Amino acid sequence: MLPIIVSFAIGIGAILVASKIFLSLSTEFSARWKVSPLFIAVVVLALGTSLPELTVTIASIIQKDPGLALGNAVGSSITNLTLIFGLTAMFGVVKIGTKKTQITGLIMLAIMLFFVLIHFSSLPGYLKSVLLLCALGAGLWYEFRLALSGRVHEDKKFLKKLLQQRKKPKFTGGFALLALIVSTAGLGVGGMITVKAVHQLSVLLGTSTTILGMSLNSLATTIPELSMAITASTRRENKVVIGTLVGSNIFNLTLFPALIYFFANSTPLPLLQLTILGVTSVLFAALLFKYKGTIVPLSTSLFLLGLYALFALTNLQTITH
Repeated sequence: MLPIIVSFAIGIGAILVASKIFLSLSTEFSARWKVSPLFIAVVVLALGTSLPELTVTIASIIQKDPGLALGNAVGSSITNLTLIFGLTAMFGVVKIGTKKTQITGLIMLAIMLFFVLIHFSSLPGYLKSVLLLCALGAGLWYEFRLALSGRVHEDKKFLKKLLQQRKKPKFTGGFALLALIVSTAGLGVGGMITVKAVHQLSVLLGTSTTILGMSLNSLATTIPELSMAITASTRRENKVVIGTLVGSNIFNLTLFPALIYFFANSTPLPLLQLTILGVTSVLFAALLFKYKGTIVPLSTSLFLLGLYALFALTNLQTITH
């Protein structure tokens, strides 16, 4: 048991270090786009923080274990909207936007419903992949349109700040390329180690890797989202908080499942966990409207943490049985 845990910790450590480097690179590069901070968070930062999930997905496909990848995608999505958002609102200040934030939440909700529909459909794997990628493209295209509309209005201040940060880049010239190569390699190696450790633990406990992906692996791979969200909330960059979590879920429920359905045989997901995914997604979107223009209160943070505890308990009961 101990060697497996050590191996898992090493894999996650490699993923997190590599993600942090990649995230720094992405933030600097994104300043060149000069678009809404919400769009930057949804696309660049969310993709950067979702690289551990992407790495786990690819590694799982290579090792012919799609259940782990799908479980990780669903588990990470639930964790983002409950544990990560709850902790961020508890330890920082999260003020909800008044327009684009709500639209972005509805886009995420629509994609979640579409993912569930696709998962239960009898369509061939390649067609599921195409449809999910189309949904991803449509969502990002609409987000880009929203970004352009805010470019010359409410987002001017934040964009100016990003341009100022570019004057003191952390990575320049060939070092930036080297950092990109090293971080990508670290993600790949860390993902392979993590997947192998989870598979070994699954055999040892006699539990499906799908459940472990939803619980242990999803908790570990959402650490970058937690770090980014809390950092953004302490800096009062509220759109970055919401954008990172929503964007991460969009990639979790489109890009990653698309890769799984195309390259591997689909595996069933527990109905209870999918129900929790639906409930948390609807609740999150509702909260964006309820606290429109205001700060998320402590009571809501505690409620979200309790909801995550319920989700963790259902996984624990499945593992022990």
